[in-house]
This record gives sequence, C-alpha cells and structure tokens, in this order.
Amino acid sequence: MPSCVQVHQIRGKWYIKALVGTGFQLPKVVPVVFRPLGSGTLQASLTYRAHGQCRQLNITFEKAAEPGRYSYLGGLSTLQVEGTPAGDHVVFYSESLIHGKRHRLAKLMGRTLAESPIALEAFKEFVRRKGFREEQIYWPAQEGSCSPERSLRAEATRGLARDSTCKCPRRHTGAHPTPTPADLPTVPMSSPQAPRD
Repeated sequence: MPSCVQVHQIRGKWYIKALVGTGFQLPKVVPVVFRPLGSGTLQASLTYRAHGQCRQLNITFEKAAEPGRYSYLGGLSTLQVEGTPAGDHVVFYSESLIHGKRHRLAKLMGRTLAESPIALEAFKEFVRRKGFREEQIYWPAQEGSCSPERSLRAEATRGLARDSTCKCPRRHTGAHPTPTPADLPTVPMSSPQAPRD
C-alpha cells in the first residue's frame, strides 16, 4: 500500500539510485539536499559540474492540496513523493508539460548508496503502476557534489596566472543555468539521450 511521506522525513541528503522516464536519459546524477521552508514547502539544492565550472541549483516545491504532492517551476511540473517498505528509500515521481509534450520521470532515492532489494522491488512495482516496463529502469553513474566557492577561487587563480597585469581576480560572467522541469531532483551531465526500450 503506498505510504505518504511527511516533509520532515524528506529533510537531508538523498542519492538517486535508479531511474525510469520518457523523452531522455540522465547518464550521471549528483546528491540532492532537501530542507523544509515552512508551511509544507520544500527546497531542493544540488551542485554539479558544467563546462568546467561548479554550479548550484535551488528549486522550491510548493505543497499541493493532496498529501505527498508538490508543484514547482511555476506550476509546470508536479512531484509525487511515496514511501517504500525500506524506511531509508522513497520514490520521487514528476510529470511535466514541455512544449506541449508530457514528460514523466520516476526516481528511487536512498539515504545511502547501499543496495536495498526491498526498496528496488517497491520501485519496480511503482513504475509498473505508472505504465512503465521494468526493463526500462536504469542505474545512472554517481557524481559527487562540488563547491561553487572553491571553483570560483580556482578560476580566479587561473585567470591571474594567465594575465600577470590583472590587479584583481577575473569574475565568471557566464549565465547561471535556467531550471527546466527535468532539472530536479536530477541534473543531466551531458546532452539528453533517447530512452532505451
């Protein structure tokens, strides 16, 4: 029987263990940290590397009327959080409407990277209920978090080394990534690939 997960149970760091979705695959994933903001609202934070830089991404999930459900990205996406018999694993299921197309993504999230056959069986049952095939499930590579501040300091040092006449560190002026419905709680590390059937 599906179990509702309370906000305080989601607090802290989670690892994305297994995935299944439509429209794309995420070859690499990073840990996600959740923290309550009050009134049932959640914030998810993660850091990832892109083009040699460490980026930080925060997205806020607004509590919906139905327990265990949230909306984000201006209501373009919904998130469902469901518990598993393994208390240290949950299932995140998101639906998004992008350019008129419906995208779905289910994730098995764990407190650690240790294998849990009980949680995996619960995840398989969940994805079957959502209309996916079990063979569509895949296990992404794990990439550790990075430090944006450390990355900026390293870039500044490299900038000074390249130009000894510079009196101050060069600042990175690239635009921060704009969140898309696929960004949370997973960030792709390369271009999306077509799903394997």
